[in-house]
Amino acid sequence: MKARLLLYACLAVSLFFVIIGAMMAMSGAKASVPGMLFFGACAVIFIWQLWPKLLQGETSSIETLLSRYPGPVVIRPAPTKSLAMATGSAIFGSVILWMLLNQPPPILTQVLLWPGVVLFLGGAPLLFAMAIGGASLHLSREGFVVTQLWRRKGTRWHDTSEFVPVVSHTLTKLVAFDDAAVAASRIAYINKKFISHTSALPDTYGFTHDELAALLNAWRAKALKDDAVATQ
Repeated sequence: MKARLLLYACLAVSLFFVIIGAMMAMSGAKASVPGMLFFGACAVIFIWQLWPKLLQGETSSIETLLSRYPGPVVIRPAPTKSLAMATGSAIFGSVILWMLLNQPPPILTQVLLWPGVVLFLGGAPLLFAMAIGGASLHLSREGFVVTQLWRRKGTRWHDTSEFVPVVSHTLTKLVAFDDAAVAASRIAYINKKFISHTSALPDTYGFTHDELAALLNAWRAKALKDDAVATQ
């Protein structure tokens, strides 16, 4: 609840600065446009965190997907979300670049900001690529596979704990779980510090976080039950 209230506050502040920037731009202050775009991108991110389905579109129901067990079933996120994130990334990078070129801050600040330019402007094309089919979640009796562009990672149901929605230290909401196959890895140790679990899904694929967790838990329960019967 506290995290959601903070997101509401951040959204309100972002919209306030968008309105102020728009009023200044209409009065002839063109220098306010980058700031307006920056806070507009922030507002989109906060809206996505608060109401994820606004950017996800329609998806199959949990019951429909579970009726297709044991699969395989492929779930893809709506392109709207990746397009919005790509646009926001491009705006963030462009605003920082404009500031560095037109209103250079102190040298130390520039050293800190240039990597941000590379990160945001370099990440935008990747997010656009994700929007045209670069991400998916594959469910089968054995486990699930997450694909992101050229990266593909499979996880067995036997290695996972239950799936739970969590809020990270950065207020990002995720569907997390413990993966026994990577429990001793460095990334698992880091994830434990931030989300109290070793792993998390990179997307919600058109569902709310609660819905995705419920779907995965129900599918996992079916798979584990079938395995238990098969070994008797």
